[in-house]
Amino acid sequence: MTNLFDDSPPPCPVCSDPGSRPLIFGVPSDEMAVAARLGDIALGGVADDVSAQWMCSVEQCGFRF
Repeated sequence: MTNLFDDSPPPCPVCSDPGSRPLIFGVPSDEMAVAARLGDIALGGVADDVSAQWMCSVEQCGFRF
């Protein structure tokens, strides 16, 4: 069972890196743009399919899951 209060990101299913970032869709606010530059979140753009919730933080991987 998943711990409901565990807010640590899941590891990437492709490269197993533990540092995934939350993937945020839509038009970013100024605060979201700053958070993306700092690496706290990943911007997913404006998309119809928003099933992915995380993005691998490894630049060479970048897998969305």
